[in-house]
Amino acid sequence: KDFKRDSGLHQKAKAFHGFILAIILAYFSTSLRLIGWLLRHSDEAKTKFYVNIGPVSAQLNFFILLVQLGLSVTIFLLAANMAKRKTKARNLFVRILPVLVLTETFSFYRSWTVYGQMTGDSEIGILLGLLAFGSISAAIIYLYSRPFMKQFFELQISN
Repeated sequence: KDFKRDSGLHQKAKAFHGFILAIILAYFSTSLRLIGWLLRHSDEAKTKFYVNIGPVSAQLNFFILLVQLGLSVTIFLLAANMAKRKTKARNLFVRILPVLVLTETFSFYRSWTVYGQMTGDSEIGILLGLLAFGSISAAIIYLYSRPFMKQFFELQISN
């Protein structure tokens, strides 16, 4: 895929792609930092993340955190590969992102109830998290599923 030779092509796709990648890479780069923090501060991590949250047990809460971090790093790496317009990375990205929405929503719920000291109306926290992460992710998935984005990724320029 030759970026120099398609300089006049796919301007809309390039603009969307660059904008989305910048946001994804910036947002999920913090997952790498959090993994490092978890490894260096395991005792503090247990007191912070190994707690019951509503009906969710401490073990399940911590497991969801680990799944979220794993998915976040995966999305980060896929986004880095998408910068090279790799179709396989785009396909995996749009498949994994909905699962990440669920873990991000739970993370929002965790922050809403535990760290935000919110009580009652925890359903509002879940709904807000789902609306925020779900709508952004749905828009990203929609854009990357459009024909113009598929053409942009699948463009092969012969020498």
